[in-house]
Amino acid sequence: MTKPRFPLYAQILLWFFLNLALVGAVLFVVLRYQFNVGIDSLLTGKVDERMEAIGETMSAELREAPRDGWEDIVDRYEDAYRVRFQVLRPDGEQAFEGVGSEIPDGLREVLAGMFPPRRDDPPRLRLPGDGPPGRPGPAGRERRDSPPGGKRGPTRPLAIYQERAGNPSQYWAAVHVQLANREFRHPPDGIIVASSARASGNRVFVDWRPWLWAVLAVLAVSALIWLPFVHRVTRRLRRLTEAAESISEGEFDVEVASDRGDELGRLSRAVQRMAQRLDRRACRLCHLMFGDIRRLGWITEHAHIHRQNLAALRSNAITNGTSAL
Repeated sequence: MTKPRFPLYAQILLWFFLNLALVGAVLFVVLRYQFNVGIDSLLTGKVDERMEAIGETMSAELREAPRDGWEDIVDRYEDAYRVRFQVLRPDGEQAFEGVGSEIPDGLREVLAGMFPPRRDDPPRLRLPGDGPPGRPGPAGRERRDSPPGGKRGPTRPLAIYQERAGNPSQYWAAVHVQLANREFRHPPDGIIVASSARASGNRVFVDWRPWLWAVLAVLAVSALIWLPFVHRVTRRLRRLTEAAESISEGEFDVEVASDRGDELGRLSRAVQRMAQRLDRRACRLCHLMFGDIRRLGWITEHAHIHRQNLAALRSNAITNGTSAL
């Protein structure tokens, strides 16, 4: 079984990305155990801003719609953001007829702190038409649909709650909005609550797009920094490899010398010197071999002449001996 081969280019990039992952893991551990910041806090950091933006658009539609049309508006926002929305009164009860779910105790405590019931008020918040216009609301605040000195527009929504709570555990977020509208007799204050069993898969608790763009930006910047360096290193090594293969085939006329001041430059100059020395030694060996061949040819030629002379002498000796007999 042959081992898989990876080019040096890929190996360097692989180790670089592994290094990035290790740095990210160490940073997460430090944030988690030193500053008590978990993955939920990192991923849901912008929930307050998203809830305030949702509350601003949703409350504007709720104010201009009758109470029996609120359910359609809430359903449309649930489909768009893929979470469950509820519209509550300050006492934590549903503001319109619909199927609701039990809110966590932490949210009820926040609402009780924001809207403490007065001794002379019933627990449920009174609607604008239930009493004299302009009657003060909870905690002595005037109703926002009839402030002194004339009518005033609604203020910006304010995020008041964000937590993972309940059994089974869910992600919760709430924003305080103003819903007052005399025409439809809406309550002056409302609480828009979002809940989801998972932090991911929706557009309220986790929005992956900023994280995706951040990761892509880090990779792009890293590539712009590292790719030219890796390309220069691998290009030099590729030239050295080709030169070594040429030298092994007996071709010593290579040019790999470099003026780099690092180890690759030293290696390139060393390979160049080695090729030049091998070329000189090969030339010297060729000259020696040529001289030996010339001497061997002279010896062979004279040996042939001596062999012919000996053959002639032998033939003459035989002829003379035969004549004497």
